[in-house]
Amino acid sequence: MSSPTHAAAAAAATALPPSGSFLEDSNSITHELRNQIQSLLNQIQQVQQQRLLLQQQQQSQQQQAATTTTAGGGGGSSSSRPQSGRKTISKSSAATKGSGGSGSASGAGITYGSINASTTTSSSASSTMNPANNNVVVSAAAAAVAMAAAHRELNDKEKSLTLLLDEKKKQLAMQRVSPLFTVAQLIDWGLLPVLDQVSTISMAATKEHSLYATLVSMKRAWRGVSLHLTPYKDSDTCVLGQLDEIQTLLDEHLMKSQALLASPFCKPFRGECEAWERLLKQLQVLLENWLTCQSAWMYLSPIFASPDIVRQMPEEGERFARVDTSFRTLVDEAVSQSGGGGGGGDVLTLAAEDERREMLVESNILLEEVQRGLAAYLEKKRLYFPRFFFLSN
Repeated sequence: MSSPTHAAAAAAATALPPSGSFLEDSNSITHELRNQIQSLLNQIQQVQQQRLLLQQQQQSQQQQAATTTTAGGGGGSSSSRPQSGRKTISKSSAATKGSGGSGSASGAGITYGSINASTTTSSSASSTMNPANNNVVVSAAAAAVAMAAAHRELNDKEKSLTLLLDEKKKQLAMQRVSPLFTVAQLIDWGLLPVLDQVSTISMAATKEHSLYATLVSMKRAWRGVSLHLTPYKDSDTCVLGQLDEIQTLLDEHLMKSQALLASPFCKPFRGECEAWERLLKQLQVLLENWLTCQSAWMYLSPIFASPDIVRQMPEEGERFARVDTSFRTLVDEAVSQSGGGGGGGDVLTLAAEDERREMLVESNILLEEVQRGLAAYLEKKRLYFPRFFFLSN
């Protein structure tokens, strides 16, 4: 018998067109946007190449204008020579004028004529050179204005293309996360008659998404969490410490996992929730057995370090030696997983290994037997020395 949610989903599915059409429309829109983006990128690259060519042309024209100006300046210096001749002629005319008479007047006329002729020659030579220089200057100025206008046009074009490119990228990003249909399309497809069923499905999907987001956040919170191991006295091994934060996080997530499994909306990912809760419980068992074994080992280690005690309790000494070897191996493996940096490796990786937990459980059983044998040994010593009854073990 199908549930109401599944019945609503079936009714809504019959009212709407196949989902394949949604995917095909979405894929076609995405493909078109990608083609437009690639075209814009190509256009921007072309504009940048045009700007580079324009800069090279501008540099070439500037060098050509500088060369032409230098050549024109040399002609101007040669045309200035008649000016020096003009000064010489004026001096001779002054001397002739000082001698007086009609001859001086005639000489002065010749002198002035010479001056006018030289002046006319100089001005004509100057007028022959200056128009060329002026044309070069005007051409360079016009070229500079044209270059500046071309630069502005390319900059404006690149700016508009960049803005359009950003807009297309935003549309592509929205296409990846946006719904595959609009409200108007839903109405055209006949959504209103099955609106209640679709609302029920939407509410269930929202709750499922919220629960799954909680599961993902819990897994993310355990990334990089490792055990803290510190050297213990002169034992050449380490002990576990600073578990408050790990224990608090573990208790909190165990409660959340149980709440997830109690919800009917975790059905699509119930298997993943159960696996996560099982891993957290394995971590809890690992930490409890580790701390129990570590506490007993720290208590018995200085006792069985004495050869005399080992001779008097050979069975207990052998059992403790087995536990001591197993405990040191456990710690060394945990330290090696963390690269020897004082950490104990990833806690979830350690919890996932069944062999490690079984070894700790077995070690705790052996330690209990060792403690019972030690208590019986101390009780026997009290019978020989009654004063020991006033002392604890």
